[in-house]
Amino acid sequence: MLRSGIVIGLVALAMFIAAGCGDDDCPSCPTNVDTLTVTDTVEVPQEFPAYVSAYLQLDPYAYFNADILGNGGANPWADSFAVGETVVSYIDASYWWHEAEPYFWIEWEEGGTAPYMYESGDLAAVTIWGNDGMSSTASVVILDYDADASVIMVPSLYDTSVYYGNDMEFAWSRVENAEWYGVELNYRVDTSGTGQFRWYNVYTYTYDTTMIVQDTMMGYPVDRVHIYALPTTGPDPESYTGNWEGDYATGKLYSISYYAYAVVYFENEGPTYKAAVDRSAEIPAKSPGEIIEAVYEAYK
Repeated sequence: MLRSGIVIGLVALAMFIAAGCGDDDCPSCPTNVDTLTVTDTVEVPQEFPAYVSAYLQLDPYAYFNADILGNGGANPWADSFAVGETVVSYIDASYWWHEAEPYFWIEWEEGGTAPYMYESGDLAAVTIWGNDGMSSTASVVILDYDADASVIMVPSLYDTSVYYGNDMEFAWSRVENAEWYGVELNYRVDTSGTGQFRWYNVYTYTYDTTMIVQDTMMGYPVDRVHIYALPTTGPDPESYTGNWEGDYATGKLYSISYYAYAVVYFENEGPTYKAAVDRSAEIPAKSPGEIIEAVYEAYK
């Protein structure tokens, strides 16, 4: 388990990584309070348990996003779900596909105005009901997307103390309610010494707020580094057994805020190359949720 500053080297982490039943059909399902309408109904029974990968955050209202995967290729099936005490019941089911496997995608946000149901640092709960009254509940410490955002502290903006060919230290601000930090690291190397650049991605995590990136990766000198560090709560990526409890689902519920970001690239100034540091809000190829999913995938 990673409980101190971690070093990214060239070997260890070169990873790239339903239609619902009605109230008469499911007497133990909750009374409908809110309704989410989606399209493309497919009525196929689900084998249990399903696998649920979901996150919950504040923005500043509660926002819930989940993928429900079937078991053994069966289409996922969900009757309703609840965030806190707010129950949402489905009318139809919208299916998506990933690597030829169907999954049911949920996106929901809390309506109304402040005060909202949760504040940053609260223990939030989500329950999902399947058919025949099956259900599972997971809890997570909830983060605010903006208020719990982190920022890069090291290197400083326009730092010129980092030289080409040296290891690079990154540090970001600690977020009080975060339990760990998911990290996406994109780095570019010159594989031939003639400007033939190649990009690599690494997904990892740490309980600390520092990371050392070595000056060479995959045996080549690093020319450019992008880092995204996301405050996160939820199951440990390396050893977690999931936090859904009940007979409906296994999987994970986590919470995230906005990432700390920096890019370091080297410019020729006379006989040496000095680092230029930029903290502009460059958008990574993956969303924050997709980055954390990639971190979990890297530790399977």
